[in-house]
Amino acid sequence: MTTAAMTCTRLTIFTVAGILLQIIGLSIFVFGFFPVKPTLSGVSGSESYRDPFCDSSLISNESELHHPEKLRLLYQVIDGLPAEFVLGKDGKPPEKVLKESMPYTQSLLANGDAIGYHAKAAPPTVTMPRLKAMVSGAIGGFLDVAFNFNTQALLDDNILGQFFRIGWKMVMLGDETWLKLFPGLFMRHDGVSSFFVKDTVQVDRNVSRHLPDELNSDDWNLLILHYLGLDHVGHTGGRNSPLMPAKLKEMDDIVRTMHLRAMMDRSHDQGQTLLIIVSDHGMTENGNHGGSSYEETDSLMLFIGLNSSISDYASATNNVAFQVDLAPTLALLFGVPIPKNNVGVLVPGTLCSFRDFEQLRALELNSWQLLRLMLAQIQSSSFPRVSCNCFLDGTCEGLDLDISECSGDKEKQLICLFRNAAALHGIWKSKKSTESSSTMEDFSRALDAYNTFLKTASEWLASKTTEKPVLLLGLGVSAMLLSCFICAWDLVQWWKKSIIYGISWYQHSIFCYSSRQRRGVNWTYLPDISKWLVQGGSGYVKWIQLISIILVIGLGLYTLFRTGSNRKGVRILAFGFSTCGFLVLLHVGRYQDELSTGFGATVTVKVIYYLLSISSIGASLVLPWSALNKDKSFLAEITALYYMGMAGHFALGNSNTLATIDVAGAFIGISSHSTILSGILMFMITYASPMLFLLSLVMYIGANLRNHSNSTISTHRETSLGQILKLKLGFPCLVPLCINSILLTAYTVVLLLMRNHLFVWSVFSPKYLYVCATTLCTYIGVCIVAATVTYTFYVTTFLRSNRTRHNNS
Repeated sequence: MTTAAMTCTRLTIFTVAGILLQIIGLSIFVFGFFPVKPTLSGVSGSESYRDPFCDSSLISNESELHHPEKLRLLYQVIDGLPAEFVLGKDGKPPEKVLKESMPYTQSLLANGDAIGYHAKAAPPTVTMPRLKAMVSGAIGGFLDVAFNFNTQALLDDNILGQFFRIGWKMVMLGDETWLKLFPGLFMRHDGVSSFFVKDTVQVDRNVSRHLPDELNSDDWNLLILHYLGLDHVGHTGGRNSPLMPAKLKEMDDIVRTMHLRAMMDRSHDQGQTLLIIVSDHGMTENGNHGGSSYEETDSLMLFIGLNSSISDYASATNNVAFQVDLAPTLALLFGVPIPKNNVGVLVPGTLCSFRDFEQLRALELNSWQLLRLMLAQIQSSSFPRVSCNCFLDGTCEGLDLDISECSGDKEKQLICLFRNAAALHGIWKSKKSTESSSTMEDFSRALDAYNTFLKTASEWLASKTTEKPVLLLGLGVSAMLLSCFICAWDLVQWWKKSIIYGISWYQHSIFCYSSRQRRGVNWTYLPDISKWLVQGGSGYVKWIQLISIILVIGLGLYTLFRTGSNRKGVRILAFGFSTCGFLVLLHVGRYQDELSTGFGATVTVKVIYYLLSISSIGASLVLPWSALNKDKSFLAEITALYYMGMAGHFALGNSNTLATIDVAGAFIGISSHSTILSGILMFMITYASPMLFLLSLVMYIGANLRNHSNSTISTHRETSLGQILKLKLGFPCLVPLCINSILLTAYTVVLLLMRNHLFVWSVFSPKYLYVCATTLCTYIGVCIVAATVTYTFYVTTFLRSNRTRHNNS
């Protein structure tokens, strides 16, 4: 085997080894940085009403909580509704058009019949993890966004499961995600698909059509209504869509219908009904969601029928909570155990109608539940051991001596805060039982102590959920660093020229595309070219399309005929591409101003796709058979192609936030939901530009191969095959792999250093997911290029052997 052939073999082995090492390192880092949240197995039961330090045999009959006054729950989810549409922002009421779109809801807030909260949702702000957070009180992992399109049953303890265990009958109408999360829990249901995002009308009518019958029925305890239309309006037209006021008015009418029915039940002594209006997330100005901006995390939590005394409109709207706080609040309102892995706390202001001892008992149960989660992560010996019964009945002596200032590390502070709250609660109980001077001051002190402990414990548990093993992260980074050195081993001599040339193309492309999509803060008020074209009408768009098609056809034909070959195959390809261009021109001219759903339009599109596919495959098969000409280096041009593809990625509207992913486009042309097909479509839409430029290497290398001169072949008889293989297959694949490997490793190091940064989940993590997806895109493109160039190499070898035999004869 020649030296050149050995070099090619070594290059192949090193490249494959580098890729495998990079995949291993990336997997280790991802599973270390985005860990699976720790959970307690099982569900909460009667033990949740007892002190976690106490032996059940030592406990006398302790009341569970109270007999719930509210016997029914109406739970309406308005998908994608920002809280500021209803409650305003920064102490200011909503905009006039928004306020007038929901008159009945605004009247409830103004009259003190409702209390609203800006419920902060944790990223990722997509439906499935947000629903899980609301019903379980647990914080999902950041990678839950990847599973939002393949929703599976929720196995964690949750509020719906608690309701089911006490015999509640539940009905669900709306988003079928509920049916996937809770199979078998609903006695009646009618699920609608959330993936036809262009549908803003029928998707909600399919829910509301059942509402009159269900409100007149008395066989259910919980009715869930999940409306998707408003979220679809946002996806299609953004926050300021002309359809938004009408959709808000539709939701307001539904609130009115349900509230009037609840008041009727109360007047007929059929028990109280609590109405809760929530949203799973907000939306950006463009109507997208998934990230952690204020607009995306500002979800609504509105309680109607709590009998709370609200003094004014500001008190009813200027309230803040967390989305996970809904689960413990519902559990305490309806007298069921709090879900086992809940990290939320009781929403302030929701227990105003409870008596003093009931409020303290509710806070005590919430504290015990969080305490059990803490015990799983802190040594139980660190907690104070006291007599159980004395705390429960308030007979402990010297409790006031146990109250102290809390300092030290976080664990010690939590222990101290819980001890203070328990002691103050015991003092209040003791005075209450002996009918001594139990004052509102004692009650307020105990209330504040519990709230302080709950807030601190909730924050600590949330932070522990995202704790990262540094050793595992370091191992992953080391593996990726090593893969960089391996991939760049044989590319150092080409590196400076290729990178400088590529970066110049990249900067030029970014400058040219800056007017295509403006995402800088300083220029947000200026319209994008795409929006300007929409405002200008279809005439501008048609002319630009026609000119672009003519230019593409002309450049394509020029490239084909520049090969200098008179082969019939090239002429056939030219005819095929020209025919495709003519059909596209015909289609644009005929169907630009109308909806192209006719049979003729469909046939034309299919013919275009078939001809383009055949012509593209034919080009990759025919061009390698052309004669070889002068050899020249093209690594710099390959680097430029790679950077142009990445520049086009941002020019097409993508960014470093998950909110810009085109969810709507991922379901075009699919009659029913398919996770695999939807994922492939979403990947192709997001990475259309990088994939296009990577796949263009197939055509580029096929055309470039003919430039390899015959003199080089005759001069280097022993080494030319190895050199061709190395130059035409090895380096074109190695250039994008090395560039991506360096970028991936650099971003991994940055993410490791910024793991405790304030914006680690809102800025760095979404960007890293994009980098990982770009790596996958590069792998796919390189595999296709390698397969095609391998075919090209064997064709070249076959032609060369024939010429050698012909010359010898």
